[in-house]
Amino acid sequence: MRKEHSEIFVSIASYRDSELIPTIEDLYAKAKNPDYIRVVVLLQTDFETIDYHKKYFEDRNVEIYSIDYRLTKGVSYIRSKIQHFIENEKYYLQIDSHMRFAEHWDEKFINYLQKANSKKPIISFYPVAYTLEEGLQAPQVIRNEIRGLNMKACSAIGHGLSKELCARDNGDDKPIQGNTVAAGFLFAPIEYVKEVPYDPEIFWNYEESDQTYRSFTHGWDIFVLPECLIWHKYNTGGSSPQHFTEIAAAGGRENKSNDHAENKYFNPKYKTDYPLGNVRTLKEFEILNNIDFENKVHNREKENKDLLIVVPYRNREEHLKTFLEKTPKYFDDRNITYDILIAELDDIGEWNAGLSCNSLINFRKKANYKYLYIHHVDVYPVEGEWKFPEEGTIYKHLGDVGSCLMKFEDFFTVGGYRNIYWGWGAEDDDIYNKLLFKGFKVVDVTLLPDYPVKFDTGFQNHERVFKGVNYSTNLEVLYRQPNRNEDSVFDTNHYGRTHSLTQIGQNIYKHNIEPLVKAPVDTKKDNLIVSYIKNMTLGGAYPFIKSVCYFAQYNYDITIIDSSVEPNQDVIRELESFGCNIVYRKPTYNNLFLDRLDAFREYFKSTNYKKVLHLDFQDIFLQGNPFDIIKDTPEGSLVMTSEGIPIQDQAWNSQVVKICYGQQMHDAIGAYEVINCGVIGGDPKAFCEMVDIVEKEYDTLPPGVQAIYGVDQAIMLKLIYGDQQIRPHVLREDNPLAIHLHTYFNDPKEFNRFKNISIINNNIVKNSNYELFKIVHQFNRSPEMYSATVDHFVKSLRPPQE
Repeated sequence: MRKEHSEIFVSIASYRDSELIPTIEDLYAKAKNPDYIRVVVLLQTDFETIDYHKKYFEDRNVEIYSIDYRLTKGVSYIRSKIQHFIENEKYYLQIDSHMRFAEHWDEKFINYLQKANSKKPIISFYPVAYTLEEGLQAPQVIRNEIRGLNMKACSAIGHGLSKELCARDNGDDKPIQGNTVAAGFLFAPIEYVKEVPYDPEIFWNYEESDQTYRSFTHGWDIFVLPECLIWHKYNTGGSSPQHFTEIAAAGGRENKSNDHAENKYFNPKYKTDYPLGNVRTLKEFEILNNIDFENKVHNREKENKDLLIVVPYRNREEHLKTFLEKTPKYFDDRNITYDILIAELDDIGEWNAGLSCNSLINFRKKANYKYLYIHHVDVYPVEGEWKFPEEGTIYKHLGDVGSCLMKFEDFFTVGGYRNIYWGWGAEDDDIYNKLLFKGFKVVDVTLLPDYPVKFDTGFQNHERVFKGVNYSTNLEVLYRQPNRNEDSVFDTNHYGRTHSLTQIGQNIYKHNIEPLVKAPVDTKKDNLIVSYIKNMTLGGAYPFIKSVCYFAQYNYDITIIDSSVEPNQDVIRELESFGCNIVYRKPTYNNLFLDRLDAFREYFKSTNYKKVLHLDFQDIFLQGNPFDIIKDTPEGSLVMTSEGIPIQDQAWNSQVVKICYGQQMHDAIGAYEVINCGVIGGDPKAFCEMVDIVEKEYDTLPPGVQAIYGVDQAIMLKLIYGDQQIRPHVLREDNPLAIHLHTYFNDPKEFNRFKNISIINNNIVKNSNYELFKIVHQFNRSPEMYSATVDHFVKSLRPPQE
């Protein structure tokens, strides 16, 4: 019964074939969703042996149309006619009329098409054989390879791959890149037929070549399945009738077809309705497949070469010129065989070095390379004998930290780079982590006392704007156990499309990569962390920068208000690299603590965040996302944290309350716990109302009291406990939002109060439930912890965690 909407359109060109009906029966029997398959057959018949007008498959969506075999004009003509029957299907399957299928072939074809490393994939290859006498041959993976040229048409041969080789070659369970279209089996999105329809004027010789050349130049990529899902009956014994041997006009049609094909490929003035595309050129096809069309030569045996040098590149003409003068000479002088690939990212949006390097996956069939050298365009080996790493070892820091050398296949073993790092930074850390996870030894050659190669790094005085957001938005990816299938070299063509491959010198090639996925737009988030700095040094800023900013992968923005007379540009540069918003502001109050509250209120009134969180800057680092906890606090409330100690038992707070408000106020509130002013969050409206109340209270104090260090702490305690004008939602240490450590270090008699707090390696802090505190505050009260923590954040890319 005909379904109104079919998913898969099946084209079958059949020439007097007794296997047609068994093919259709097996196709439907093995499909997972047979009701969504529509088969259209154009039967070339003598109308005598079998009545093909009889309606077969009453309960299936099959249409059989017939033509006298003596009047047909070849298989391309027939396939072209069938394509005119396409309606609203999503996928196109082209098969011969002598095929067999594996279980659930339809679902698996679609799944593999989506997994293929391309925005425009087609699956096509010579299937495994079956015979009527012996049945299906053993399942195996077949990849088409170019065998040679017949005139200027590619002749191809099926090459069997073991499962082990298949997995190493293509990212475990993803389709493998192929070379040529096989007319007897092709599966593609329906858009493929619209872009590369069959040319009815092609007769025999150029059928598969025409689809191959036009598919390639239109930007479609050919893939092979990593498992056997379809079989084909090959006419190896000549037992089946064939059109070109039975029709007298076949020879003339072939000659005309050959002239037509070669004219449309190589004569720019020739007009045709079925031209080459303009995404890629046939010259690129020649380079990648070692073909010389002019001389009708194909070098089937790939050269063995020592090295593929890949240079990620954009807009650095002066450096490239010097690179092309120095680097080839260095390797030529040492008799090291190589190809150089300049991988130029189109000047669209952000830079992406990982994506540029990964584009070599489209180039690797050029030769058999033993080693891969990722070579930055401003670094040149100039003297000393070249040294290749030992088995299982990767060299890094060859002139700069991102330049590295490894076995060629080792790069694919870990899936190459990830494609998600836009801007400077992170992609090199990521691949080194992936290699370490896989058990490779990554060696920094600058630490080897006898490493012989010297590099010219004189060009490295140009500005590389560090993109810290690469780390913050990809932190979880950067340090988790990698999956080489996931967003790797085997997925590169989903992110960028290579084009304009040219040979620019002896063994030197350049291609361009058009980004297909743009860098993520930094959209405004629901939550905000805000902090205030004045005369900050970079060393003291690192714990905040490398934890608060790293965790910006979570749903918060960061704003830093800088009231310095001369802001520290090193600090500003680091903060801006992580996407922090910097607000420059002249102080309104001489008191730093009051001025920051006034600045926060002013900023909150100009924004529209759902939750805000004020953090001190110099003595705070994060171990997680604080908004995971704040989001669960009462709507519209102000969130503060207790230090877990009564005011009267904490010398500094006790003293400042007495100085500001006298003994009577101290006695009235002294039994209450200290509330810390370095961590305040919640609803921005409630925060602004709190600042209004604090400022009014501040204005009532004498100038001498206003100048006291920590007057804000005394004001807050008085307003919370004395007047109760501020009523925050207070979180204590059993809730892992924040820990304030100054009493832990400075008051030995209170040590028992903190006996359930664990401080590990001086930078990991947990509560009695062994939960990481999201915020660690006042760690600088211990010189040892401060030194260890700053040292950790200066050297490490990773926030503290166990």
